[in-house]
Amino acid sequence: LSKTGIKPVYYAADELSTEIKRVYMQKGGVFELMDRLTSCPVLVIDDLGKERITADYQSKLWTIIRERTDNRLPMLITTNFTGPNLTARFEDAELADPLLRRLRENCQSVHFTKNVQQEMVA
Repeated sequence: LSKTGIKPVYYAADELSTEIKRVYMQKGGVFELMDRLTSCPVLVIDDLGKERITADYQSKLWTIIRERTDNRLPMLITTNFTGPNLTARFEDAELADPLLRRLRENCQSVHFTKNVQQEMVA
């Protein structure tokens, strides 16, 4: 991406959750952040599911993912959780299922085995 001049917006999932909470208290801050997250050329969210996924944070994630998929804007989302294990990390199960379904329907999933992960680190 850097060779093409595209600058992705990167957040570790726990940092994104913290940033949303922080700017929520500022007048208009959450709207500016949400606009940036929904319209940037590429959004990277690392380690989804490691953070505490409250109902409020979930609704913000839903908005981000819905807006980006509706506008066909690329996302890279990493997680160490699969299927029901990721769903269980969400506070609101009714919102978790459609959010994760939207990701499955609009994103390509790449799975790494432990052996591949260990080779990449070594």
